[in-house]
Amino acid sequence: MDLVSNEDNLGPLKARIAEYAGSDANRDGEVLIASGWIQSEYFKRIFTDEVVAGLAARGIGVRVLLRVGSPTDLKISDLALFRAMVSMRRKGVRTSLRFSRHHHAKLYVVGSGYAMLGSFNLTSGGFGDEDLHGKNPEAGIATTAKGEVKAAAARFEAMWAEADELADSLAGFVANESEDSGFWMIGVRELPAGMFVQVKVGERIVLGKVERSLRYRRDFFGADRESILANPFIFEQFGIAKPAREKGGINQVALNGIASAGNVDAQLEIARVKAIRSIELKPDGGLSYEASSLPPQVGAEVHEADPALFRTMFDPASCGRPYATLRDNREIAVSFAPESMLAMHSAVLGATGSGKSHFMKRYLADFLAPYNESTWKGRVVIVDTHGEYGDFLDGAGLAYANLDFKTGERLGFDAPLVETLDDFVDLYDFKPDRKLKRRIVEALAMKDKLDQDTFMRILEEAASDEARLDAMQYVADILDSEGEPEVAEELVKEFKKAQDRIARANAVFDKKRRAVAIANVHKELADKVLKTYGYGNSETPAQKVIAAIQRDGIRFDRLDFLPQLRKPGLYRLDLRQTSDRETRQAVAGELMGQVFEEAKRTGKFNTLFIVDEAQNFAPQGEGKSVPSKRAMRVIASEGRKFRVGLMIATQRPAYVDKDVLAQCNSQAIFRLINNLDIAQVENTVEGISKVDLDQLPNFVAGEGLFTGVAMTMPVRVKVG
Repeated sequence: MDLVSNEDNLGPLKARIAEYAGSDANRDGEVLIASGWIQSEYFKRIFTDEVVAGLAARGIGVRVLLRVGSPTDLKISDLALFRAMVSMRRKGVRTSLRFSRHHHAKLYVVGSGYAMLGSFNLTSGGFGDEDLHGKNPEAGIATTAKGEVKAAAARFEAMWAEADELADSLAGFVANESEDSGFWMIGVRELPAGMFVQVKVGERIVLGKVERSLRYRRDFFGADRESILANPFIFEQFGIAKPAREKGGINQVALNGIASAGNVDAQLEIARVKAIRSIELKPDGGLSYEASSLPPQVGAEVHEADPALFRTMFDPASCGRPYATLRDNREIAVSFAPESMLAMHSAVLGATGSGKSHFMKRYLADFLAPYNESTWKGRVVIVDTHGEYGDFLDGAGLAYANLDFKTGERLGFDAPLVETLDDFVDLYDFKPDRKLKRRIVEALAMKDKLDQDTFMRILEEAASDEARLDAMQYVADILDSEGEPEVAEELVKEFKKAQDRIARANAVFDKKRRAVAIANVHKELADKVLKTYGYGNSETPAQKVIAAIQRDGIRFDRLDFLPQLRKPGLYRLDLRQTSDRETRQAVAGELMGQVFEEAKRTGKFNTLFIVDEAQNFAPQGEGKSVPSKRAMRVIASEGRKFRVGLMIATQRPAYVDKDVLAQCNSQAIFRLINNLDIAQVENTVEGISKVDLDQLPNFVAGEGLFTGVAMTMPVRVKVG
């Protein structure tokens, strides 16, 4: 037995472990390390690449026991220690790590032939060699006596049995202060923002999400965070100012920072965790959820979210081949609920090259189409602007039918379609009086005899009635005013005659006869005004409609899509057949309008429309005359009641009608860069956080945010 100190104790221990790892006589043995603190720098100096290779080749294991009970413990036993042990395991070394909150022993055993015991931790203070002595006054013993080595190993085993397993899933420990809404944690690994973790609270498990990820080094620059932030010129302290040089002085803060800068692992990994759900595992294997109401114990273990436990939460489709995983918990598959996506409304948003189109095709092929065929049994209709889905569907082996609309060219898709009184009112933003309503309804009921000229005559009669009323109001306003009437010269005498007749009526007749006489005067004078001025002094609402029809035309016959859609299945509207934007909008609008009316009428016409390039079909800022926009607005506001859904996709959400976008209650949001697009997302997507909005420009291709009613909670994902 030899007395050893930390002036030169590192060399003998290092040499013994290297010798043990390099000898073929040592098979299936172990190296045991018990230390309150272990600095990765000294751990790596002992377990070099050559030593690790020897341990792996000879089946020699390494067990480590340390203390984890405070932030200081994890500041000294730094992240690189845990990374080094993971690396050793990947290289074939059997490694195990346990911890105790009160562990204090320092014990090192190499096989059955060497043991070192003392007051020294495996740190710069506890170990040293001829190049650099340990910083602290330490002492211990080293022995090769078999009985003593065996006793040391037995003591290690006793402590090991009382210690806690440092599981692979362990992410860290709950730190002060812990709240029901969340907690701070100290990590034993990197804690990226968005990572899901779990911690036990009584018999329940609290699921949390890393909201903020921080790293902290108390000694860097020898200054705390507030001091650094208060002095924007702190980095100038790396140099020595001229007055200080002349006086022989130095900047001690700068030198402290420089001295510690190389040890990048001597820092704390800290995270703020938001508590999301409190979960109970039922006896039948199901899960029950409720809001978190109790904080976890300070010092409690925090683990990565268990994929098996949370699979039903994030992956309602229970997919065998996931198309997406949690970005920061890659073992957990993520899927929108197909039932919600088919029957409701969703939006897929992302700049060009962000992965938006790839996601849509994967989700369509792997989930929507199979789920529709087996369970939902409705229609999935793709509005294919550029024809890109044809080759994809063929390559994926999906059976589909193309919808034909070429036979409808004779109808003139560039002219607005009016089939009902509501169509007329919405299209022209015109509210006819009761008489005109009746005339329009009667005319539309006989569409086989209705043409543009006939409809124009109906409106011209209404315009004439409106003009008479307008002229009568004009006459009444002038007659009620004092002074000479300001009218056309040829009408001055007529107005004076009218004034005389009204004066005589007021003098002679009783109240009832007086009102009739004055009304007749107004009508006669109004007719003369109409002959002079035409249709009064302003364009009437009916005249505006007439002008619109003269400009754009009108039609009453449609291309009937419904016979092509009688059977449930997958359909494609290939709009490459026309390059005209107005025709595309008209065809898509007519298709969607017919399906919605049929679903509303029968209650048995389940349909999901997938509309790519949605900014072309529901453009923001353009009027109600866009047929596809009118149809999409109706479906967005009423479609869910009749199981008619929308899935829209766009790279420019700012250009999509906000009323349509706001009704999409599930979203897959990929990279967005334009500020207008991000602002539109902020205004129309409920519950999106400022943190998530700030991340949108930083997403790489395939990274996105899944949120809305078809997801249990907003999650950041990676689409494969």
